[in-house]
Amino acid sequence: MQAPKNKTIAKTIVAALFLAMLTLAAGAASAQEDKKPAAQQGQTEAAARDGMTRVISRMWWNQPEKVATLALKVEQREKMDTLGRAYLESQRGSNAGREAFGSFAEALEAGDWDAARERSKTLAEATSGPVQAQANLMIDALALLSADQRAKLAAELPGLLSGPWMRMRGMGRNRPGNRPE
Repeated sequence: MQAPKNKTIAKTIVAALFLAMLTLAAGAASAQEDKKPAAQQGQTEAAARDGMTRVISRMWWNQPEKVATLALKVEQREKMDTLGRAYLESQRGSNAGREAFGSFAEALEAGDWDAARERSKTLAEATSGPVQAQANLMIDALALLSADQRAKLAAELPGLLSGPWMRMRGMGRNRPGNRPE
């Protein structure tokens, strides 16, 4: 009987690590914004707003089949959009986790296990904030659902309860060995 519990714990840990990596990618992308000239920043800020709108429009609560399945109300979706925007804004410019992951990866690639262990502590500290922010997004958005909607979501859309909602591209692009020479 212990195996199913261990499997659930393992899935939760994998989901949390995946969430941390995705959150790091979001922070790294927005950190690049700060390094650009002011005129270019203005252009990219508009693009970032457009990008944020695109990300929010793809969130599960804006997908027609899920809206219909859960009978989501416009007011619920608007509040969820606000939560999603606040989450994305909170992750802009956050690069500490990305840097910590790069340092950790370098130690792994060098085969320096003691350094990797030490750097993993820094990585854990750097990623705990973004992971908590995404967990809060999930909690706050799900709290907007009625009891009937939550039951229907658990029964018909269980994947929404077992994995991260934000998926970002770019993890690993600037790690040693992945850098353009």
